[in-house]
Amino acid sequence: MSRTIVLIYPRAEPDWPDEEKLLGLPLAVLTVARPLVAAGYDVRVLDENVTRRPLDELREMPRPLYVGISVIGGYTIRSAVAIAKRVGALWPGVPRVFGGWNPTLMAHLYEADDAAGFVDVVVRGRGEAQALAIARRLEEGRDLDGIAGVSWRDGEGGLRRNPDAPLEEPAEGPLPYDLIRDFDPYLARLGAVNYVSSYGCPHRCEFCGIPAYTRTFKPLRNETVVEQLRLLKGRGIDTILFLDDNFFTSRERVVDLARRLIDARVGLKWHSNGRLDQVMALDDDELALLARSGCGSVNVGYETGDQEVADLILKDVDVSDVYECAARFRKAGLHVSLNFMVGLPGEDPDSLVRSLETLKRVHAEQPDMDVCWYMFMPAPGTELWRKLVEGGLLTEPRTLAEHGRLQPLYLEHPWYYESPPRSVFREWRHKHKAIAWYFYTAYGAGRPANPLLGPLFDRLRAWCRFRYERRLFRVRADWWIAFQWNRLRTRARWLRHRLSRVQPFYAWGEARRARKRQAAEPRPLVLVSGVHRST
Repeated sequence: MSRTIVLIYPRAEPDWPDEEKLLGLPLAVLTVARPLVAAGYDVRVLDENVTRRPLDELREMPRPLYVGISVIGGYTIRSAVAIAKRVGALWPGVPRVFGGWNPTLMAHLYEADDAAGFVDVVVRGRGEAQALAIARRLEEGRDLDGIAGVSWRDGEGGLRRNPDAPLEEPAEGPLPYDLIRDFDPYLARLGAVNYVSSYGCPHRCEFCGIPAYTRTFKPLRNETVVEQLRLLKGRGIDTILFLDDNFFTSRERVVDLARRLIDARVGLKWHSNGRLDQVMALDDDELALLARSGCGSVNVGYETGDQEVADLILKDVDVSDVYECAARFRKAGLHVSLNFMVGLPGEDPDSLVRSLETLKRVHAEQPDMDVCWYMFMPAPGTELWRKLVEGGLLTEPRTLAEHGRLQPLYLEHPWYYESPPRSVFREWRHKHKAIAWYFYTAYGAGRPANPLLGPLFDRLRAWCRFRYERRLFRVRADWWIAFQWNRLRTRARWLRHRLSRVQPFYAWGEARRARKRQAAEPRPLVLVSGVHRST
C-alpha cells in the first residue's frame, strides 16, 4: 500500500504562472501536510500557480494513497475540477479529496451527483485532522464513516455525510517548507512571502465570507510565530506578508509580537491587514513600536466612505476615522492602503461619489496611499448572498459547473440566469463601475512609460476628470470601449499563457525564462493598489 499523498493547489488565475507577479506560498496545502509529514507519510505538493505543465509532474510521482485538492473559490473552482479529472485518468481508483474555503461553505455542490465523476471525498472545515484520519483509514482499507467534517462516497456511489467537525486550535509546529522544491517562483526576486499567524474573525460584516464559517479568533502563540519567522529568514526571506483573516483582532497580541520581533532581532520587514477601528485603537507609541519592529504598511478594510452604507453592511466602524488614521500612520512612518468596494448594497451614485471624495482627503493626509479596488460580489454562504437570493437578484448555482462560472476579473457576477430584476441590477452595477473608472483614471492611474501612449493617456485623464467633476455619468460609451478593450487584452493574455503550456511553445518559453532569470537583478518591493509587488 502506497504511503504517498499528493496535495494540489489549483491555478488561481488563467494567466498564471507569471514570473512578474508575487505569488503566495500554498499555505493551505502546507498546513494540511504538516500532520501527514509528522506521521511519516510521503507528501508531494503540486502548486499549479508555479507549474506550467502539472500533468508532467504528476506522471513522475508514484501512485498515491489519495490526492487532496484545496479550493478557495473563484477561478480555482474551474482549475480544481480540471485537475481532478486529469488525476482520475492518470490514477484510476485513487480518491480525490476536495477541501478548503469553498467546499466548506458550498459543500452541497461538491456532494451532488453531478460531481460524483471527479469528487470522491469532501472535507468541511480546516482539514488537518481529517487529512490524517483519511490517510490512516485508506491505508487500513477501511471506509471513512465517523470522521467528523467529511462527506464521502461509498462503494456503491452513494453519498455519506458525517457530522461537522469542531473548530480546531491552530497547530504550533513549523510548516513543512521543505516540500516546496523551489522557492524562487514565490520570491519573484523580492525576498517576500506570505504567512498566517492566526485565523478567524469575530466581527459580523455581511459581505465577508469569514464570519460565514467562523466568528472566532484563533492565533498561534507569539513564541511560535517568532520561531517560524526565524526559519523563513534563514531561507533568504526578508519580507513577510501577514495574510491573517484579521491580524489586529487582539491589540495585546500585536504589540507583544512587535516587542518580541525587536528583542529577537529577527530583522524582517512585514506588512499586514486590519480593521479601521482596530488600528485606531493603537496609540502613537504602539504605532511607533510597530514601525521599529519592521512593519512597513497596513492594508485597512475601508470598503466605503459613506457611513449609511457602512452601517447597512454591518461594518461597525466610524468611517470618518480614516483621516486621523492616515495622519497618525504617516507620523509613525507607516504606509496605509485602503480596500475600497464599489457597488455595495444601499449605495447609489451620490453615495459612491461621496465615498470617492473621501479618498482625495485621505490622499492629502498620506500622499503615497494605495487603494485596492473591488467590485462588490456576494461571497457564497454570506448573509448578503442569502439576501440577494431571497430578493430574486441571485439564483443559487445548481451545479458545481455553474458555480465555476464565477469570474471576478471583469468585476462581473454571472447571476446564473437572466431576469428583468437582474437586468436592472446589472445596469446599476455597470453605472457604478463607470463612475469608479472615471475617478481612477482621473486621479489614480499611473501614466504609461511608452512615449506614444503617454500623451494619449494625458488626454484620457483630462477627459475623465472633466466628466467626473461635472458628474456626467448618464452616457458611458467611453467607459464601455475601455472596458471591452481591457477584456480583449486580458483574453489575449490568457490565450498566450495557455499556449505557453503546450509544446513546442513550452520548451521555447523555458529557455527564454532561464535567460531572463540569469540576467535579472533584484527589484525593490513597492505597493501598488494595495498589492505587494515589484516595479
